Amino acid sequence: MDTTYQTELEMLRQELPIGICHALKLLEQHEGSIEKAKKQFQDELIDLVIAKTQVNLETAKRHLVKNRFDMSLTLKSIDEERYSLTERILKKYKAEKEKALEKISYAIEETHALEREFWLKFDTLHPLPEKLQGFMMVMEWLNYESWEDYDSALFFHLESVVEQIKMQLKLDDLANALQEAHEIQRHIYEKNNVFQIEERKHYQKAYKELSKHNKYQHYQKQFQEQRPLLIDALYALVCENITIFP
Repeated sequence: MDTTYQTELEMLRQELPIGICHALKLLEQHEGSIEKAKKQFQDELIDLVIAKTQVNLETAKRHLVKNRFDMSLTLKSIDEERYSLTERILKKYKAEKEKALEKISYAIEETHALEREFWLKFDTLHPLPEKLQGFMMVMEWLNYESWEDYDSALFFHLESVVEQIKMQLKLDDLANALQEAHEIQRHIYEKNNVFQIEERKHYQKAYKELSKHNKYQHYQKQFQEQRPLLIDALYALVCENITIFP
């Protein structure tokens, strides 16, 4: 490596997050002047920030100075000033709707300090705006269904979830199918004394009967097919009510 400007190089890199090759190039261009090299580097970053974010000159300078001319931190800082947390999540995961929804639900839980005992306590959601309540109920139910299974999920706050699917998401057919499946399941469980006798053989017998019940299997398949519609509806709910989200 050329050591002509070794001292100036070290001093410049102590002040700015600049690579060795770029720093040497600027020092050579300005005959070892640290101040001139520093100014050119800063001007380059200002132009780059404006090109990437379309902010004005004053805003670009302010955020660069605040973040000691670290480009990554500067872009993050500008985003935090311009967009809400939910907007930033949607922007970051625009190609992954379900992942974005999961991140948003975590943000709501943290922002509102929601209680959970492994699963969220639905009765603690009531202080939230109605649309946030609905969003969190349906998201928690989907998480439960993914963690456990469809059969178990039909007993997890289903009445509340179905109400929200109808009221907030306008997916009446899907909601009705979940209700119908639950009624079939409840009838078969009762017939096999699953609720009264805690013996695995009774549950296994009921489960086997459900696996052969054409209508129940139809509803389960319908849910899996329409699950993407549920994700799309939740995503639309967020986008259309962005101001009430974190």
